[in-house]
Amino acid sequence: MYPISVAAELAGVHPRTLYMYEKQQLLIPARRGTWRFYSEDDLAWIRVIRYLLHDSGINIAGLQRLLALIPCTEICRYGADECCECCTMRTKSMPCWAVSATRGDRKCYECEVYQTARSWVCSPEELEQAELGDLT
Repeated sequence: MYPISVAAELAGVHPRTLYMYEKQQLLIPARRGTWRFYSEDDLAWIRVIRYLLHDSGINIAGLQRLLALIPCTEICRYGADECCECCTMRTKSMPCWAVSATRGDRKCYECEVYQTARSWVCSPEELEQAELGDLT
């Protein structure tokens, strides 16, 4: 786990970019008090977000909409009848973790939907390109 300054440097972005991604509910870092911490999975997701926004021509609203289409009930370890509440409350314009994050009662950074989002919005080739791409 990395603090925001180290994570930003490793991902090749400014810390304010990470704050913006979080504000737009694209990124959910783990928290301890007011401190944000980013995992290796978060760094990979940040690279995918950058790839989609800069190389693929998708804007933030489009990415939010794309993430809202992830089939949560297929991913969650719960069945469709027992799916987590955030999945059932989601909208067509925001990912399920955005619903839960506004309620502040879930650790969405641990959710399977959030952790696998990059594989739902990118092909394996795009994931590789996002990991190798240098946008700095």
